[in-house]
Amino acid sequence: MCNWREEEDYEFCRDLTPQLWAWQFLRRHPEYHKDYEWFITLWRALEADYGKPPDRDFTRWKNDPRAWAPEHMTADLCEEDKHCASPDGDRVLIECAMGAKWGFYKFPVAPDVALAKVPDQLLWREIDVKPLLVENPEDIQQDESIVTLSFNLAWPLKPQLESGQRQLRGMKAKFQRTAQSYTPENLKRFIRLLDAKKENADIEEIITELYGGDDEMYHDDIVLVTALLSGDYRYLAFTGN
Repeated sequence: MCNWREEEDYEFCRDLTPQLWAWQFLRRHPEYHKDYEWFITLWRALEADYGKPPDRDFTRWKNDPRAWAPEHMTADLCEEDKHCASPDGDRVLIECAMGAKWGFYKFPVAPDVALAKVPDQLLWREIDVKPLLVENPEDIQQDESIVTLSFNLAWPLKPQLESGQRQLRGMKAKFQRTAQSYTPENLKRFIRLLDAKKENADIEEIITELYGGDDEMYHDDIVLVTALLSGDYRYLAFTGN
């Protein structure tokens, strides 16, 4: 565990790839810690009863209810996860459910694994972004990264689509300027902030140590860090820094 007060403890950040930046936020996510502990406890119990892969008795393993994830963890499954599903498609193996929920393939990675081992153990899932049909713009969750364009189906679509593309490109450029908050230096400060929060450090001390007394900057960072922990960490994996 790094000492958030000591900047030199974060020298490793200089060599982080986009994929490893994403991992720095996932490994600090309290909910991921809980899920991983739940998963690895079940996994080790299954190994004790049926053997370790590839020598396990998989027939008995898959007949054990502990091998299958609860329904609330299977909402983010995709076509590629079908090999993890039961024949009736109603259940999914716990290791696949973990990956689907948190955005990676391969076996779930321990939060405290050595950084050098992460590239071989972690493979991020591509983010599947699908257009949404919006009948009532007020139904959209307020998110500055989501925009709504309206098209009149009674008029020719081609010129409307071309105009829409131009507008989207302009809005994308504006959004990317905002996304420049995710520079390596800022991301390093964000993970120091998370480490301070985990330690239950005094807010005034955090503001003094990390922000030079600028409480407005601190509150701005809280918003950005909250977004990263809410799922935006996955975008870091596919964005050059």
